[in-house]
Amino acid sequence: ETLGSEKLGSANATITVDDLAEKRFLLVLVFTHNTATTYCDMTMNNDGGANYATRRNLNHQSDTTQTGQTVMKIGENSVADAQTWISVYVDNDPNGQKTITAYCCDQSNSGGSQDPSVAETFGKWDDTAVVTRIDILAHTSTFKADSEVIVLGAD
Repeated sequence: ETLGSEKLGSANATITVDDLAEKRFLLVLVFTHNTATTYCDMTMNNDGGANYATRRNLNHQSDTTQTGQTVMKIGENSVADAQTWISVYVDNDPNGQKTITAYCCDQSNSGGSQDPSVAETFGKWDDTAVVTRIDILAHTSTFKADSEVIVLGAD
């Protein structure tokens, strides 16, 4: 079921979906259209503490890891004016840390001769609170109007 959504009416660096009902499994669908080169970060419950860790790869290259982060990087660097699609699966375990799997496809440059970028992120949020808010953040720029986040949930 749809738990919430937010579509930007004007450019902004953050897309927030909050007041989410408690569900064990979440699917966060992210569509962004950036104003300049940037990538997407995510936080849960507006937690900016060093509680995130990820293992990720870009274009199926070798993995990189980040621990003790204040955000979870879920998207990849896009060129200016690019569109990005991300699906984030969250195990919203009410008794333990939250694990996520995110898949990102970035438009890169336009034209049939330009291949898209893809990224996979596997991560965790080290908190036992149930997720009731998702923030998608433009790391260094802003998202254009009509960028959108939809959160679905199931038990």
